[in-house]
Amino acid sequence: MSLNKLVIHQFRNINSANLTFNNKINFIVGQNGSGKTSFLEAIYFLGLGRSFRSHLTSRIVQHEHKEFTLFSEIQQQGLATPIGLQKSKNGDSLLKINGAVSKKLANLTHYLPIQLITPESSTLLSGSPKNRRAFLDWGVFYHDPNFYHNWARIKRLLKQRNARFKAM
Repeated sequence: MSLNKLVIHQFRNINSANLTFNNKINFIVGQNGSGKTSFLEAIYFLGLGRSFRSHLTSRIVQHEHKEFTLFSEIQQQGLATPIGLQKSKNGDSLLKINGAVSKKLANLTHYLPIQLITPESSTLLSGSPKNRRAFLDWGVFYHDPNFYHNWARIKRLLKQRNARFKAM
């Protein structure tokens, strides 16, 4: 999978951007405050339907606007898939994948696999095993299409088992 095109409107400090990518490697350079992190956040948003910087959409939409719009074209097995996402300050979302409206932002994960590594990711080595398991689970989720279904079943069963032990 590769990201061929990215269009950004009213997202953080990016009023409007239309970018086309090389399918091998791309470099992001610029002065402090020029939008490099916002650009990466927009890609992350298209991969997961949420931000890695804030859970409040009102902080992501530019101040004078009501919503932001992201559009991408993702190359997958020789086919280009257009994905558009619009999110308003009040939290309403409109997601279109291949021209069809999609109700679930979780559907984005099938098109643009993303694993975020930040300076805080050092806790993967020094932190609890829970963080390492979550990081690895997310990576396996992208690799094996059946993983999520099995993982969700196991989590539900463990929750039921633990509730049963508490009742005893």
